[in-house]
Amino acid sequence: MAGSIDKGMFDFDSVMKQFYNYKPGKDDTEGRAIKNNFQANMIQSGFDSQMAKDMAQQQSSIAQSNMITAADLEARNTSANMAQEFNYGQQSMGTQFKLQDTFADNQYERDLGTLGATGEQQRLTQQSQGTQDRLTTVVQGEQQREGFKEQGNQTRETLTKQDELAASKANRQSARSRSMARSF
Repeated sequence: MAGSIDKGMFDFDSVMKQFYNYKPGKDDTEGRAIKNNFQANMIQSGFDSQMAKDMAQQQSSIAQSNMITAADLEARNTSANMAQEFNYGQQSMGTQFKLQDTFADNQYERDLGTLGATGEQQRLTQQSQGTQDRLTTVVQGEQQREGFKEQGNQTRETLTKQDELAASKANRQSARSRSMARSF
């Protein structure tokens, strides 16, 4: 059939025209029932179609509202989580700072204690050294005094011997002089 594809696969246009143009008679109850049934079905289908469109619009609006609400909740949750993470981070850094500060204070106290102990030890060492130096000086002075005493004794002995020698020499010279004077 030439041109049959132009009318559609089932020649729907022709079928529709025959159905719409069919007018059942008064005694054709089946024809009227089919036409009335078709008419009622057409109204029902149109109503259903309209309701489906309205429902689709409504559901689309609800879905869009739900998506906006979900996005808003997600944004709020994300913001709240980020704020909590920030606060936790700040608290953690604050705690770390306090611990480091406490450690530094304790280290300072330990260093002061160490310096104090070192200073005390150094003072004791210097005191002991001063005492030792004083004792050494006293001993050296005593040894020097003993040395000077010994040297004085030796000098006295030497002078005494020299005096004795000189006296002996003078006595001998005097005895010689006397002996020479007698001989004359």
